[in-house]
Amino acid sequence: MRLLLLSLLLVAGCTATAQRRPTARELGELQDSVWRRLDILRTTDRGFAACTPEREAFDGIANAARTSAPKEIASVADAVRSSGTDETEGIVRVRLLRADSAMKARFRRYVHDSPLIRLEGFDPDTTPYPPAPEGTPPPDGLSMDAEYAFYPAETDCVRLTIRYRGDSTVYFGTDYTVCRFQNGRWETLPGADAWNSLLIGIGRPQFPVPGDARQTKEYAYGFTARLAPRVYPSVYARYRICKNVYMENPHRNYLLTADFTVTPFVPFTRFPEQTGDNN
Repeated sequence: MRLLLLSLLLVAGCTATAQRRPTARELGELQDSVWRRLDILRTTDRGFAACTPEREAFDGIANAARTSAPKEIASVADAVRSSGTDETEGIVRVRLLRADSAMKARFRRYVHDSPLIRLEGFDPDTTPYPPAPEGTPPPDGLSMDAEYAFYPAETDCVRLTIRYRGDSTVYFGTDYTVCRFQNGRWETLPGADAWNSLLIGIGRPQFPVPGDARQTKEYAYGFTARLAPRVYPSVYARYRICKNVYMENPHRNYLLTADFTVTPFVPFTRFPEQTGDNN
């Protein structure tokens, strides 16, 4: 009888140990470990980051990985967008721009394979790409253009300019949407964008300087859009950047779009109407 009770106590103790939730500190340390390892993967110079025991142990794996699969390393490093600890579930949630089975496997192989890490994000294997945004085209005098009409394959960032000539003010945030033409339609690349974190206005000021001519000055605002080619690879593709803007008095919403092509066959090539060198 005593042996039976002892066996039951041992089983209960082992079960309790196996089911013990990690503490907030342990989850925080695991999350920090993920970002330290990502930093190592993104760093080609061993002296760039401070040397730590974890780095010494992981650096050899990272260097070997860079040699054997540089594109896979770059893709998973670019795919990690954010993370957070979930004390209720006892896990660390890592959000990926693209979370299909291939990208998850790369993360487990090159970054961290802890069972306490839950990988989340858009999975193109199970979910259709969302359609491109729709909206009212802008009026004359308001436009958005990419710097070039053609970009080389694997271009990561594109410079765009919003131009406005008028007597009002155009407002917008820092957000934008990256779309790609595939499957016979314009589709949104989830996560390959920026969050709306800042309100910007261009145009005629509310209290103009005396003598300032109306509807003669052109206002411009430039920004950079990220295409995430290693997360959403494509040798040849037509891209479209979409950006929502609005005007007041009365309130009007518009959708600005800028189209361009990424191809391996041509260098940076400006639009026909543009002049100047390509540097």
